[in-house]
Amino acid sequence: ALSQIDGYKATFAQLHVSLIPLTVELGGLEVHEQPVKESATPILQCAVMKTRLYWRELLRANWVNDTALHRLRIHWTLTSAPEIEVREKVEKLREVSPVKQPNQLAAYLRSVPPFKIDSLLVTDSEVVITDKTPRALPTLRLSNIRLTAQNFTNRARLNEGLPAKLDMRALLQNSGRLGITAKMDPLAKPVHFSTTLDL
Repeated sequence: ALSQIDGYKATFAQLHVSLIPLTVELGGLEVHEQPVKESATPILQCAVMKTRLYWRELLRANWVNDTALHRLRIHWTLTSAPEIEVREKVEKLREVSPVKQPNQLAAYLRSVPPFKIDSLLVTDSEVVITDKTPRALPTLRLSNIRLTAQNFTNRARLNEGLPAKLDMRALLQNSGRLGITAKMDPLAKPVHFSTTLDL
């Protein structure tokens, strides 16, 4: 989706497809802001992204997958006031997003073909936010990120009566431990969720 937004370009170094089991693997994924400066760090890098699809579900017109991301790196450099930077990036995403308001999420999910993220695993990853504005706030770093998510779907018949779950563990500023757990029902009106934060 980022490649469809003005100001971003996505590239990858390797692509491997296997039919049995049906898997797609990308290596060396990078997303750059445009125009790319010679010394600029990609805003997103992923060493390996592997997705497995299930033939049985595909034959039933259900897009069910397991996805793993290894060494995902997100680097965000603030060049203007954070509130302006966030607003500008949100507006860019809205340009290509069919969901304009939070209360439209459930209706949109029901409008697209059936899918389910059976499991998502993110390992050995980090998020770095660097402030290059005049305020020069300290760099914010989340490292050693391990994230698991399960049962994210847009059809009630695919969730087996279970909520979607998310669990993330990370190091904050290379020292403090951060934990987030969440349960949600994206198909509810309004969307229902509960979260727990551990520091």
